[in-house]
Amino acid sequence: MRGRSAFLVNDTSVSGHPGCVTVMSVIKDSLEARGIAVSGRWPMGAEPQFGLELSPALRQAHVVVVNGEGTLHNTAARPGARRLLHAIKRIRGATSAPIFLINATIENLRSRDFSVLQHCERLFLRDTRSCRYAEANGLSAVIASDLCFSARLGPAMKGEGKVVTDSTLPEVSRLLRRQAIVYEATFLPMQRSRFKSMMRWTVTPGAHERSAIRYFSSIAAAQSVVTGRFHAAVFSLMSETPFLAVRSNTAKIESLLLEALGTPERLIQTGDLQRQTLLVPPLSNDEINRIRRYRRDAIARANKMFDHIAQSAAMMSRQVAS
Repeated sequence: MRGRSAFLVNDTSVSGHPGCVTVMSVIKDSLEARGIAVSGRWPMGAEPQFGLELSPALRQAHVVVVNGEGTLHNTAARPGARRLLHAIKRIRGATSAPIFLINATIENLRSRDFSVLQHCERLFLRDTRSCRYAEANGLSAVIASDLCFSARLGPAMKGEGKVVTDSTLPEVSRLLRRQAIVYEATFLPMQRSRFKSMMRWTVTPGAHERSAIRYFSSIAAAQSVVTGRFHAAVFSLMSETPFLAVRSNTAKIESLLLEALGTPERLIQTGDLQRQTLLVPPLSNDEINRIRRYRRDAIARANKMFDHIAQSAAMMSRQVAS
């Protein structure tokens, strides 16, 4: 098992986003547990034409792991999505190592984007909707739920405090902030200044991990949560905290609720935030049982995914040695 390495692309931990930081920690720990060292990283937002394929760590890696996160959607309008696809093309030109797209939601791609994704040995997507979309466009995909579910974080004693988070959508964030005042809740933005977060990561990389744990703990200890963030909904499920979620910039929250709870009943519309008060119902016994089954399945799928990546790294290592 010695000497095998992975190169990580789209390292979102630099953003300071608690969900992204948690995901990247799970990826690193899961690879290292299988004897694969993370030899290099390409951070989110970095333009791939500025040296990605020249990286010695990339050229020497036995596998390349691309963290999809919520990046790959609406590529016609989103430079970040196109940047990640461009990175995959450049990686394939620089190395013959297998490329794995993991932890991804895909939606509303351009037709030519699917040919880029064919460079990946396998796609591990976060939800059934994304897998069906991939398969309808000629790609094979496997479900592996958001990797936060594999983190060693769980339920805590609930307090009396209420939490409201922000959204990826500015107008929804404004409504949520106002709702926090009406609701007498703590407003807890998931993403603060990205630039400041990246500068903080440069000086004290470990600070983001500690902040992510504190953020999760705030949700885990809350009486209830109202959120417009996918990962705040994930954290609410992981901690078995009652919550309501507003639709985000893709269907990822709806998909999460359908797969974890079997129903989108905890999804609310933007107009619901105009109400004077929002009632967050407690989790039923059926919901709690569904959440626990979903999380066990998510962990099993993640382990199977990382086992497959480790097997590919071993095969590549043998080919290089021969």
